[in-house]
Amino acid sequence: MQYKNLAKIKIYSLLLTGIFCLNLIFSTTIQAQNIEPTTLKLSRIIQEEPSRRLGSEPTYQPSVRYMPTSLNAPSRRLGSQQVGEASLEVIRRRTVKATPGAEELIAKADKFLENEQIDKAIEIYRNIISSNPKATNAQLGLGNALLEKGDYDDALKELTKVVESTPNSSEGQVNLGVAIYRVGNIDRSIEHYEKILDKIKDKEDLASANYNLAVAYSHKGDFKKALNHYQIAIGIRKNYPQAYNNLGLIYEVLSTETVEELGKNMKAAKESFVTAIEQRKGQYPLAHYNLARVYANEHNYTEAISGFSTAIKQKPNFAEAYLDLGNAYMLRSILAFQDELPKAVSAFNKALEIRNNNYALGHENLAIALSMSGRAKEAYAHYRKAIDQYKEPSLQTLHNVISTLQGKRSFLIGNELSRSEDISNLRRQRDPKALVAQLLVVLEKYEELDDELKNNQTLRYCAGQTYVSAGKWNEAIDEFVTALELSSGKDQGSIDAIKEVLSLVKYY
Repeated sequence: MQYKNLAKIKIYSLLLTGIFCLNLIFSTTIQAQNIEPTTLKLSRIIQEEPSRRLGSEPTYQPSVRYMPTSLNAPSRRLGSQQVGEASLEVIRRRTVKATPGAEELIAKADKFLENEQIDKAIEIYRNIISSNPKATNAQLGLGNALLEKGDYDDALKELTKVVESTPNSSEGQVNLGVAIYRVGNIDRSIEHYEKILDKIKDKEDLASANYNLAVAYSHKGDFKKALNHYQIAIGIRKNYPQAYNNLGLIYEVLSTETVEELGKNMKAAKESFVTAIEQRKGQYPLAHYNLARVYANEHNYTEAISGFSTAIKQKPNFAEAYLDLGNAYMLRSILAFQDELPKAVSAFNKALEIRNNNYALGHENLAIALSMSGRAKEAYAHYRKAIDQYKEPSLQTLHNVISTLQGKRSFLIGNELSRSEDISNLRRQRDPKALVAQLLVVLEKYEELDDELKNNQTLRYCAGQTYVSAGKWNEAIDEFVTALELSSGKDQGSIDAIKEVLSLVKYY
């Protein structure tokens, strides 16, 4: 096996003093390990190694995008929701009657929680519990407050105490399921809700339990069961805009065998989003956003732009809606020969402003718009930011950088819902090996490029990150070293990436 990459690193020993030491240490390690073919090594990693993304963090925090070793391991990312999806429903406790004593304090804390003064509510609940550890009402209130605050581990502990002492508390049982989901255990959340459904007497609580179970099944990838439980929830609670919104998302992702079935599902999705909007008397930015996405997929950009604009008007900090608004302007510029690229650039910049410039898709799509506007130099800067900010391996970025270099318009313009590598996406690719296979296809196209075209620092850096994602360590280091050469040794990102690849090689 050739280790041309390690030889190249030595050329930069004066620049990379830390790497030079690592190189001397790890060159022997690499040779001793006789690095396996990519597919075999990934297979072994998937079966045996803990994932830094989904648990067991090592002492270093690599910025390189390596492939998660298991998409079935517990993960707080699995406890999140897809863009456009209404979140799980926490039952807000019926306010306790303000009788003298502890119940009066609990009622006061409940009022604070209702007014979103969460820390004040938590303080009162804790004080009550410290005086009376068996104060179930206070424990329930504390668990609910901790859920609202996002402290899911402590919420899980408190709500577990509630259902152990008061198993018939449907509010405690439903909210415990939310806590289980939020700490990342989807399977256990599903088991919990399936176990308690027959025991819930209150119809409103039963609707909430079915709704939450549907959310869990949807992120498990069982869309038919998700569809069933959303429909049950709607059957119990007729006015349920969150359920209708999420039901529309399920219709979008249901597998179909014919064009007729696809058309039927898309129609049902639109009807669900429209119903959600109507039940909120027009004031539902999530549903407006989702309906606009459907119009965009139908190439009805006039309606799409109107819908995204409405969502933004109702929720001014809706970064994802700004992103899709920019996409709609950009696509209409291409397909309808209208010069709306300045509007696209403005929308992407607004999305980045909302996210404090930490929005990988915003940077990538802005780079595409700038490329189409003949501003390639600015585009490369945003591609680089996108590459560094993606949390998952990016399947599209290398393709788009190549398109900019070649002066073509064959860009892959996407959003969060078009990215199969995003673990919170309902359409996500659940097989890590399949993701690697897709990365390798992109890399094959890259390898076919003329060497002269490859003399671009951003392209080389992006290719390096893509090679890392595919588990091809040697090729990755070679690309990072070349990016460093092209920058006359000034590319700190490539320096850091080389260090971290060497650390990955040692770790694996």
